[in-house]
Amino acid sequence: MKTLTDYRNIYYEIDKLKEPKRTLKLSELMTELEQVYNIPMLNNKVFNENNKALITLYQEISTSRKFD
Repeated sequence: MKTLTDYRNIYYEIDKLKEPKRTLKLSELMTELEQVYNIPMLNNKVFNENNKALITLYQEISTSRKFD
């Protein structure tokens, strides 16, 4: 199983790609995180508090995507 550090490193590698592949890969990474860590579909305050590092990475990935 990948660690959060592994996922952060994957994020950094994806972030170097050119659009539109970059945003597609970032979305795929978010989906993988959702599945592996059972991230709730709706904002869940308790889950977020208990998984701060995960949610921080997830939000960073999310805001990095470009939809033009």
